[in-house]
Amino acid sequence: MVSIVVPYRNAASTLDECLQSVLAQSYTDFELLMINDHSSDESEQIVAQYREWDRRLKALTSSQTGLVAALNFGLQTAKGKFIARMDADDRMHPERLRQQVDALETNTSWSLVACQVRLFPEQNIQAGY
Repeated sequence: MVSIVVPYRNAASTLDECLQSVLAQSYTDFELLMINDHSSDESEQIVAQYREWDRRLKALTSSQTGLVAALNFGLQTAKGKFIARMDADDRMHPERLRQQVDALETNTSWSLVACQVRLFPEQNIQAGY
């Protein structure tokens, strides 16, 4: 039903928290597309380990470099009715997918549902440019 597209590059320090939050969703009818954007750290090994634990996770590598190319590759690969976008340094609220799917199925004229964000960790938040 939902394809979660997560591009990543050198995200070893945040992937555990990201993946744990996705796999803790109350809504479980999803595929998780982890798109490797040419990482040179341990990110690919972390994703492979989670892949062993949960077969909904698909470990993919973008043939081109860059966020846009990785996202487009994820969209081309996605099989879900809905797409959920996430970054490798994000956490997903445990009810996010359930609430978003419910909203889209209830309001069939809608084509997009967004959500609020809370920045973390506070000590790393910087002014935007």
